Amino acid sequence: MDDLSKRQKQILQAIIEDYISSAMPVGSRTISKSFALSSATIRNEMSDLEDLGYLEQPHTSAGRIPSEKAYRFYVDNLMKLSTLTAPELNYIRSYYDKRICQTGEVLSDAARVISDLTEYVSVVTPPKVSSVLVTSIQLMPINPSTAMVVLVTDTGMMQSTPIVLPRNVSPDELESMSRLLNKMFAGRSVTEIHPQAQYAVESEIADQKQIFDTICSVLASRLENQKGKVLIQGASKMLAHQEFTDVNKARSFLQLLEENSRISEIVSAESDEISVRIGQETGLGDVSIVTATYSAGGKDLGKIGVIGPTRMQYDKVLSVLDQVGKTLSEIFAENVKTEDDTVEEE
Repeated sequence: MDDLSKRQKQILQAIIEDYISSAMPVGSRTISKSFALSSATIRNEMSDLEDLGYLEQPHTSAGRIPSEKAYRFYVDNLMKLSTLTAPELNYIRSYYDKRICQTGEVLSDAARVISDLTEYVSVVTPPKVSSVLVTSIQLMPINPSTAMVVLVTDTGMMQSTPIVLPRNVSPDELESMSRLLNKMFAGRSVTEIHPQAQYAVESEIADQKQIFDTICSVLASRLENQKGKVLIQGASKMLAHQEFTDVNKARSFLQLLEENSRISEIVSAESDEISVRIGQETGLGDVSIVTATYSAGGKDLGKIGVIGPTRMQYDKVLSVLDQVGKTLSEIFAENVKTEDDTVEEE
């Protein structure tokens, strides 16, 4: 790390924060208003910071803008997390006071909240299928030929899927099959729900094989569809940022967001609880990606994050992700506790 003086750090921080706010190159006169220093002294310091690779000058007569190196130094050494306002905190709570049990709704709301509060693109990965255990499977009759399969996991969250049965089935028979499914899969990874698992207990389900195959296939397909997926919200918000007013750059970015599996791979690959990758560190070019982990029961479940320009309001983004991550973790943990209490009562 370059050994910057205290004054250089203060000047660099002032330049970065002014540029994040205005998107305009910062001149010495602008910065000198915040310091008891002459414009000439500020210019000299800015010139030194440019030589060290922290500032860039887009045009000869223009002010300076921060480099990716500057943003990295700012995030690691200078930035302080912003404090969310009461209305912002209330906005987050307004989505989750109802304690929705459907995983998809909880996560899509999280994506919407993050994007709305940061004005960037939000990304949310669902709980990793491989780390989730089955708590219970319940078959609920809709009509003689249709049932709802309700899968509850050890995260306390529920997924429901309607299925068309290969023949009419009575409520009593569905209840019997629910008990069999729980005998087979409760406490096991959801990845083990697949048709081949039936052979271990073939004799128990000989007269219900076709129905059992249908249920397992639907569940397996539903879970498989979640793998490698990421929820993305707020793509249009990026067009409001100066960096994406260029039509070609905006088009390239929107095409990138369509590559769901690529975004999922990048976001999910990060092992740290909090990660800030800037510019070339992302492998995606002139953007930054900030991610945080949500968890329950001591188990990391998935990632929430933001994709935006390198001129990102990092302190605000990290504060929003921290609060939404804690809220998600509380919801999942509360549902785990509720599920455990239900099991004990039974």
